[in-house]
Amino acid sequence: MPIDRLASLQSEAPFHIDDLLNAANRVLETAGLRSVQRRTLRFYIQKGVVSKPIGSPKYARYLYAHLLQLVGARSAQDQGGKLEQIKSEFDKCANEESLALIVSRYLDARPTRRKTLIVAEEGASYGGRKIDLSPQISLTIDKDASVNEQLEQALAEIKKLLGK
Repeated sequence: MPIDRLASLQSEAPFHIDDLLNAANRVLETAGLRSVQRRTLRFYIQKGVVSKPIGSPKYARYLYAHLLQLVGARSAQDQGGKLEQIKSEFDKCANEESLALIVSRYLDARPTRRKTLIVAEEGASYGGRKIDLSPQISLTIDKDASVNEQLEQALAEIKKLLGK
């Protein structure tokens, strides 16, 4: 269960930015949600959805609460939540436990956005065929490229994502 995985990461805090992103993405992957990158984290911090890190930029550290906010924000957005709403909900939390309850609610809900892996040559049109691989994942095959080549490319990308 994603929330159990999230709770198990509490002892690993404080996190360096890369460790925070890796931890968040492991939880999000378990929940079938989209991953987050540095850019996403910076955007959430700029909007006040995720608190600023502790320390100077060079030595910034992120606490378990930052992990909860990051995972919660991505999960809520995948449910269609607006950043202002998410920030407001997070701001009402008195402690990590109440924040964890909100995040668990989002992790348990079914995402409305889907992961899409698009494999096509640069500049190609995307009027091709869409294949639903699961409720959260679809594959789009470009109409102007070789289907076999695209499927081989997609398989290679999936293997990379799985670490194989």
